[in-house]
Amino acid sequence: SACLVGSEMCIRDRIHILQTKIKKTLLMPQRELIEEGTFLYQKRKLCYFLFNDLLLFTNKQQNKEKESYSMDELEISSTGTSWFVVSSRGKRSLKLTAQSEQEKISFLAKLDQQMKKKEQRVVPQPVS
Repeated sequence: SACLVGSEMCIRDRIHILQTKIKKTLLMPQRELIEEGTFLYQKRKLCYFLFNDLLLFTNKQQNKEKESYSMDELEISSTGTSWFVVSSRGKRSLKLTAQSEQEKISFLAKLDQQMKKKEQRVVPQPVS
């Protein structure tokens, strides 16, 4: 429908602006944006962009990359009521706080789904 196309164009335009600001290639044929939102990190708002293969964090103004994690290297640990820690080898860990336990649970479920999809894509197919 025209509405969906407009929405997809709007998302693509926003991602294009974001990648220009943070100087990182985000628009790729296989990459899709799953969700975006904000979490608190050290009492400051961080924007997140959950793609099917990447989790990107920027500052609130969305003009500086804070950290990015590839789905195949991402680790989630130490979860509390509304907080959790994301980390990856060789990158800083971020302790993030959601606005509610429900928001945290919802985000982690979506993240887990993308991590599992990524694993399935990477697994070599048996040769018959």
